[in-house]
Amino acid sequence: MICLTFDVEERFHSHLTAGDGQRQWSAGDSIARLIDLLEEHGRAATFFIVGELAEHYPELIRRIGDAGFEIASHSHSHLKMDAANRRVCEADITRSKHVLEDITGRAVTGYRAPSWTAKLTDDWLWDHLVSLGFQYDSSLFPFRTNLYGSFANPVAPSRLRPSLHEIPPTVGTLGPLRLPYGGGFYLRLLPMWLTRRLLRRDLSRGRTPIVYVHPWELDVQPSRPIESSRFNRFVGNYNADQTWDRLVELVHDYPSRTMNALCHQLG
Repeated sequence: MICLTFDVEERFHSHLTAGDGQRQWSAGDSIARLIDLLEEHGRAATFFIVGELAEHYPELIRRIGDAGFEIASHSHSHLKMDAANRRVCEADITRSKHVLEDITGRAVTGYRAPSWTAKLTDDWLWDHLVSLGFQYDSSLFPFRTNLYGSFANPVAPSRLRPSLHEIPPTVGTLGPLRLPYGGGFYLRLLPMWLTRRLLRRDLSRGRTPIVYVHPWELDVQPSRPIESSRFNRFVGNYNADQTWDRLVELVHDYPSRTMNALCHQLG
């Protein structure tokens, strides 16, 4: 099986944008479409949700939980972990967990840092997650980009603490070479024949590919995109008109489970 995951945030939360206060709440329809798609195909999924978005769409977030999908934390305000004060980050994570649990009435055991901006050496973060009762993290992108990630991050699931698993996003490997696929920009960038080939390769090796999509990737932006540069506009919008069809293809063809189920399998 694969793990289907969704980073539930608004486009203005993305760190590709200038962060100048253009806060237009518009993800509700895309989130509802995702729920409908998963229910239609009987697929399991994990929704990593930004806390303040949950406060804006409480009924929709309750619907996610009531449908049996896993609710996990994607922070409260989507702040960059590598640019914010530690105490601010700790308070933000704590608040997100409490907000999500209060809205849904369900325990939140998984965390994913905004834009993968956590580091393997962030001992304070792992200790804080453990203190809050988190059982797994999915923040360490095992590939270096201009915004996030590191080649020092583990490719396969590992333990950050005795009670805390790290379940990283998927990269294809060939010796020392790594190629991200199946999520976000990489799902839109790579041709589907290559994505499917990489999925089959990892599945045949007994691995569980982690697929991730943001609701805002399902929307083709209007004529005035809010990303902060030409490069960021490319990353945020390339092949956006194909995201939905590619996601539908994966949901249709690959059985899925939640991150929490994978975590429990890891023991």
